[in-house]
Amino acid sequence: MITVEQIRRLDARVQQAVSTISALRGENVLLKEKLTGYERRIEELEQRLSEFAEGQTEIEKGVLSVLHQLDSLEDQLFDDSAIEGAGDAGADRFSADPPEKAVEASGRAPVESSSTPTTDGMAEHKASATSDDATAADADGEDPTPEELDIF
Repeated sequence: MITVEQIRRLDARVQQAVSTISALRGENVLLKEKLTGYERRIEELEQRLSEFAEGQTEIEKGVLSVLHQLDSLEDQLFDDSAIEGAGDAGADRFSADPPEKAVEASGRAPVESSSTPTTDGMAEHKASATSDDATAADADGEDPTPEELDIF
């Protein structure tokens, strides 16, 4: 037979189960709200990531375009110096003295350099650029290395 004590224990267990279920339902609602918030945040981040990727693609295209323009300018400089040197069979292209056009175009006086001359007078440009970079680096307190600065 069932006693009053057994019914009281059963009632206590049912009350405990009801309160646990209620607490779990409340926690479930909170977790679903957090999940919804996280899903929105993920969508925002994915959108920002795609915008960033598009921006990077545009930047890359711009950099490539500028590099192509620089290549064509360099080719034109080589072609111009080849045409000017054609009358002398190209002898002055390999001389130690820079062409006057290069000195006039840069607006700088020739710089003495221990480097070997190049076909387009770039040795002097590199020497002056290196000294300019060294001056700027001294102001910043950094020690530049010419290998890192030379892009050609």
